[in-house]
Amino acid sequence: MFFKKHVFIILCVLVFLIPKAYYVYSAYKTNHYTKEKVYNSGDETHYLKIGKNLSKHWVYSDNDSNIPTEHATWRPPIWPFVLALFYVITHNIFGLILLKALLELGVILGALLLFKKHFKYSFFQLAPFLVLLLEPQYIKYSITFLSESITACLLLVLTVFFIVYAQRKKFSTLIIVCSALVVLCHPVSVFFVGALLLFYGLINIRKHTIQVLFHSILFIVLMAIWPIRNSETFDKGLYLTASQGAVLSKGWNKNVINNFNNVDGDLANEALNLTDFPSEQIDLENLSILDRNLMYKESTIKFIASIDLNEKLALMFTKVKANFNPLPMLKKDTFLDRIAIPFRIFYLFIFAQALYLLMFKGKSGLKEEIFHSCLVVLAIIIGQGIMSIYAYTGLRFNSIYGLALLFMGILINLDFLNKQLSTLLIKINQ
Repeated sequence: MFFKKHVFIILCVLVFLIPKAYYVYSAYKTNHYTKEKVYNSGDETHYLKIGKNLSKHWVYSDNDSNIPTEHATWRPPIWPFVLALFYVITHNIFGLILLKALLELGVILGALLLFKKHFKYSFFQLAPFLVLLLEPQYIKYSITFLSESITACLLLVLTVFFIVYAQRKKFSTLIIVCSALVVLCHPVSVFFVGALLLFYGLINIRKHTIQVLFHSILFIVLMAIWPIRNSETFDKGLYLTASQGAVLSKGWNKNVINNFNNVDGDLANEALNLTDFPSEQIDLENLSILDRNLMYKESTIKFIASIDLNEKLALMFTKVKANFNPLPMLKKDTFLDRIAIPFRIFYLFIFAQALYLLMFKGKSGLKEEIFHSCLVVLAIIIGQGIMSIYAYTGLRFNSIYGLALLFMGILINLDFLNKQLSTLLIKINQ
């Protein structure tokens, strides 16, 4: 009965899943999902090693032991813990990627159904949102064991929670919990989350002051759990990930103005500042990962202090310009990379449209869901901008916002899209 009643939306889901299924199958046929391949694939390998260690020893380590390692804390904890649960079910690599695909599909559809239920949309009205399953940056990372795609799904859920619950006392705690999960899955989102929670506080501070204060404390507590764990385990202070010094160094060095781009900024030499500002601890190879990153941080701070204001501003501008550039600054040949370009151009349009609506229509001139969507877009702009200045961003890191931006782009323009879809269906029926 359910299938007969909702055959249209079920068929739409299946059709929109075809590209994802094709890329998973292609990766399988090219032997990407073999132990030989994935356990020699850089970041993917590291996530899998930590997840496997957690499932076997229930210790956050990357060397198949029950002893915690500093190097494992290079990765934030959420995705490795999810992988650990997958490993409980199967150790087959293809099975793991299928579990990831099912989890992400369930999260995306769950977010859309919550939105539909709250605003009483029909399945026909919901159909345009299934384009989310075609978002090329999401597909690119969803067929890997990297954390970008699962972060994109969590960020979509956070967006829906904010749109639905931002002005409601009931269930608004979900916004706080999901915010912490997003940051602990991919810390590059931290400034976006901070901006979004600021908007949440400003919306509710007058009517629900106690609630806002409680939620602020709750967020701090949730975010503090992992740094406290790291401090207690290694006795080297509070930190979220062990990569913070390297990340800062890659975003602030003498080569940024001439060489930085939005494709391979993550491949920059984190030890570059040490050549000009050497540490007393010159034997980096024998230092622990945390001590080495402390050296990177100290040398980067010295570099920043050594350049004048004009150089600082030029360096910041270089990174911000690269962040909002929808075109790859180095050649990328895959079809997914090419088709992602018009999507990112659309996201730039959504940035401009949201800013226009907030400035010239405001809360009183917009539907509640449209106003909240525009606030999320503004939070993304702020978050990306600050992160690009503080460290660096790029196409890979910004891919975590793809699903949310596409969702909000459709929502803001939904009336127009539904009119066009209705006109098309009438023509087909004629």
